Amino acid sequence: MGAGRQRAHHAAGAEPIRICAERPLRCTDPTGHWIERAVDIACIADDIWDIRQNGLTWDNGLALAADVGGLLLPGLTGLGMAVRGGRAAKAAAEAASHGDEAARLAGRITTRAVGEGAQRFVLEAAQSAEERVLREGLEGSLDAARSAAARGEAILPGLFNYDPSKSIAGYQQHHLWPLALGGPKEGWVVYAKAPHTATGGIQKRLDDFLTERLNTSLNDMRKWARQNPEKILPLLREFYQHEGIPFPY
Repeated sequence: MGAGRQRAHHAAGAEPIRICAERPLRCTDPTGHWIERAVDIACIADDIWDIRQNGLTWDNGLALAADVGGLLLPGLTGLGMAVRGGRAAKAAAEAASHGDEAARLAGRITTRAVGEGAQRFVLEAAQSAEERVLREGLEGSLDAARSAAARGEAILPGLFNYDPSKSIAGYQQHHLWPLALGGPKEGWVVYAKAPHTATGGIQKRLDDFLTERLNTSLNDMRKWARQNPEKILPLLREFYQHEGIPFPY
């Protein structure tokens, strides 16, 4: 095929592979432009298909614009894939970060929740609670808590990670999500005066609130809570809101 026929075929949109098949040694693509254009056109077609299937989004819109630019500017093939790849890498990094945090918590969370699903829920709630305490600055200071203890306050200000080695005279650590209800042992606590023994202590008030709302005995309520952590949390939130205590779960 002569050069004139090659140009005519190109102008008519003939496939370069079919043209080269007739004289492969004389019809080469030393610049690689035909390959680049074929890739760009395929990417544009894929972008358009994505937009038709999923609607116009930032991802597919930017990818389409990048691929059109790559078609017009030689040497810039696959810009759309780079756009998608960059966003995918960012998403993967964020997912890995959350996965690392979940794994870290999974190694140090103890719960009496019953069943794999219930235990997973407690783990995820514990992770969310840590993030909320950090985000909203809810973690307390032992110095401030000891000052409040010197004033005789019944419940000291601030939330604390459970740590039996950190004590305040006359006070005990009260788990906001009690262990008997399936809460995480390593979860968030407040310092309260004799919370588990005093008649009017916060634990007694919580038990009375829950058994009254659920119209059941204390033991049955606790058993139900360990099996249904997602259902006990709204009641705990209601109780602590009435008490004026931040509840991070």
